[in-house]
Amino acid sequence: MDEVVRRIKERVDLVEVVSRYVKLTKAGKNYKGLSPFKKEKTPSFFVSPEKQLYYCFSSGKGGDVFTFIQEMERVDFRGALTILAKEAGIPLRPLSPKEAHQKERWYAALEAAAQWFEEQLLRHLDAYEYLLQRGADATTIARFRLGYAPADPHALLSYLRGKGFSAAELRAVGLAKQREGSNEMMALFRSRIVFPLFDSAGRVIGFSGRRFPDVERLGPKYLNTPETPLFRKGEVLYPWHLAKEAIRRHDCAIVVEGQMDVVNVHRAGWPIAVAVSGTGFTSHHATLLTRAARRVLFALDADDAGFRSLVRSAGMVLSLGAEGGVVELPEGKDPADIVALDPRQWKQLVRGAQPVIHYIARYIKKQRGVPLAQGVQEYLLPVLGAIPSAVQRSFAAQEAAGILGVPVEALLEDVAQWRAREPQGRQEEATQEAAGGHTSSTVADRKRALERFLAAILLYGTDEVRRVVRDILSEGMIRQLEERYAHDEATRFAFEVQEAEEVALASLAKEAAYEVVWLATKEAFAAAAEALKEAEAKEAGEQVVDSLLRELDALRNRLREIEAQWRDLRQRS
Repeated sequence: MDEVVRRIKERVDLVEVVSRYVKLTKAGKNYKGLSPFKKEKTPSFFVSPEKQLYYCFSSGKGGDVFTFIQEMERVDFRGALTILAKEAGIPLRPLSPKEAHQKERWYAALEAAAQWFEEQLLRHLDAYEYLLQRGADATTIARFRLGYAPADPHALLSYLRGKGFSAAELRAVGLAKQREGSNEMMALFRSRIVFPLFDSAGRVIGFSGRRFPDVERLGPKYLNTPETPLFRKGEVLYPWHLAKEAIRRHDCAIVVEGQMDVVNVHRAGWPIAVAVSGTGFTSHHATLLTRAARRVLFALDADDAGFRSLVRSAGMVLSLGAEGGVVELPEGKDPADIVALDPRQWKQLVRGAQPVIHYIARYIKKQRGVPLAQGVQEYLLPVLGAIPSAVQRSFAAQEAAGILGVPVEALLEDVAQWRAREPQGRQEEATQEAAGGHTSSTVADRKRALERFLAAILLYGTDEVRRVVRDILSEGMIRQLEERYAHDEATRFAFEVQEAEEVALASLAKEAAYEVVWLATKEAFAAAAEALKEAEAKEAGEQVVDSLLRELDALRNRLREIEAQWRDLRQRS
């Protein structure tokens, strides 16, 4: 494995890889650009062509080409290895069952299931014929690895058990479930055309199945793999592994409703189409798309549900600084049908895509039975308010006001009130969620960035600057930082960048040290408060409660002391 990693690093240039995601400009011997991990106006992301390392000062993230791909594509190390090995033209030897740990065995089980489904499709000609009638062809069916799950509830499981996979493993990846009222195991997908779902590296992580034949007694029309350790439906775009490079190349993506829409649109020569799987459009989807393209078009159903989905989805995209557009579909038609019947009509519809604000304003104006003011409040304000640039927000409001026939000043005032009611904005909160899974990710990023900066000072700074940090941090905290980052090359690179940029290290170090101590003390205070709450709920003894109260008082006083010192430092500087 080490030899493969070395060969990949020799053949793949980090600057070239990063440039697909970030616009880089030369900065001395390094390159710099806006952070791909956080929204910012001043570039704080640096790449070293010499060291093949990157460092982001706003998030504290840094590393090599493997960690970068892991961050950007949301894959594990093996996934990054698969992506980069393919790019470098280096074949990867499949892991044997003995070498594979549990996660790899899960991937292997899903791959074996996908191959079995593909074989079954060729044996069930009625299902194959249905796909041809819907507009697919043999090449597309093979490219998307479409398959069929027969009615037999045990056929797939028997095949996979024969391959050495346990019932527990098949349950874990969503291929098997327990029959209600018994211990019998049965396949989750039965009597369904199957669409494999993939991660960024092209590995199968789950499936989506469409009922076939289309008979209600066979269960819901569409069925997806449940949430598993490998499949998180809020993070998967179908088929991202096939679409991502085309989206980057064209700087545009088209979001459609379903897998069949994607298959047909790709077949018609539009490989920039993607769809969500088993969930609504999420902040993670928005982040993934806007990292790859500046323009995102939505080709969703023309009904009320499709419109509400558009409003929510477009707000997320606009909040990340991208352009949003709408491909207006004829009523009752979906992209798969349009492309199958007349590819030229689809081309005209895409070329005629209108800005999302125009579409929403027009939709509100023609709505019957809904007062204009209500439509503006429910649908237009959340999207206008999501636009981060005040100038762009103003232009968009002017256009919407012209369509609606209302004074732009009044609309802008309503937008300002909406933003005041939701200071972070629903979309900005969603962006934080996409970055780290929690709305506290911004605080975590800030703390990591500060700690890494202080570690760089402690490890590589001058005696004078190190003394500034040591005077504020405790010995335990200093030891932790030095041990954690002692062998981290990205931290050393970060320090070299700051030296080259002639950053005033002493004053920055003192400020950072106070903030790190304050954050650590705040965390300790929150933990003590939680412990007190738990102790009171369990009716712990008076001695325990008194001890926790004294600890909280001490931490509260410490916070005030740090804040006073920090405030004094800022006033003097």
